[in-house]
Amino acid sequence: MSVGLTVIATDVGGASEMVVHGQSGIIIPPSSPDAMARAIAELLSAPDKRASYAQAAKARAIAYYSVDRMAADYEHLFLGALDRATA
Repeated sequence: MSVGLTVIATDVGGASEMVVHGQSGIIIPPSSPDAMARAIAELLSAPDKRASYAQAAKARAIAYYSVDRMAADYEHLFLGALDRATA
């Protein structure tokens, strides 16, 4: 996502939290080669959609999963825990 590629992900683990279906990529059911084939065919036949998904995926990766964002989230978490422990 962070390098600006379109994502096709299976709906397992946290994939659906990272990829927004129809916006930053395509989510397919696990163990579904037919769904994977359809998703690949869809993206191959729609370069504008592929580019739009790639751009949205990169923006989402930067906004939610960059090192700076993760560090800020952990800082917030630890400071909140510290505040509760000293209250």
